[in-house]
Amino acid sequence: MKASYSKEYLYVRGAKSYRALSILFKKTSSSYNEFGEFVVVEPIWDDENEVRVNSENGVNTYGQIKAKIIVEDQFSNEQLERMMEVGFDTDDICVADHV
Repeated sequence: MKASYSKEYLYVRGAKSYRALSILFKKTSSSYNEFGEFVVVEPIWDDENEVRVNSENGVNTYGQIKAKIIVEDQFSNEQLERMMEVGFDTDDICVADHV
């Protein structure tokens, strides 16, 4: 089953619009086990994402997305680093919205 939220959707709603995203993870997901039920993040924007979002073919891709956790007080340093270096899988998202 494909994720409801593509990388491109999240980058446009988050990083490219300079907004944070609230992410609610599926309870059966690895991201839920790693980060808990809910996080507020800013997707990490890089040149690869710029090219993908601005492509004319309207590609929607799914998979890992790196982000910076904004509300940090409930997370360990290891979790903060893991989110920035590895991120979470778009298939793990139950609900995503910009803040």
